[in-house]
Amino acid sequence: NIVWAFATLHLPNEPLFGEISERAFAVVPEFAPQHLVNIAWSFAVARQPAPVVDRIAAAAVPRLREILPHAQASLVWSVARLARGSAPLLTAVAAAARPTLTR
Repeated sequence: NIVWAFATLHLPNEPLFGEISERAFAVVPEFAPQHLVNIAWSFAVARQPAPVVDRIAAAAVPRLREILPHAQASLVWSVARLARGSAPLLTAVAAAARPTLTR
């Protein structure tokens, strides 16, 4: 995942992130759950807000059971860091977490 590498190395490259965002937008529903999270995280770390992050958040909601809890947390963090409001995602993750809480 090239955007993950650039984000991890703190090498933001707007043209690269822009191109990946445009190309990924149409195929987001085909991504494996971990790829959804990795791409959103990469854009967040690189501080590259893009419509693809909104698309990822929307695609993740119906597939939340396929995404591990720690990856759900990373996805929520990514969306929040980019100030991309995704109430459906936040609501779904909170609902999924509630039964796992211990008293």
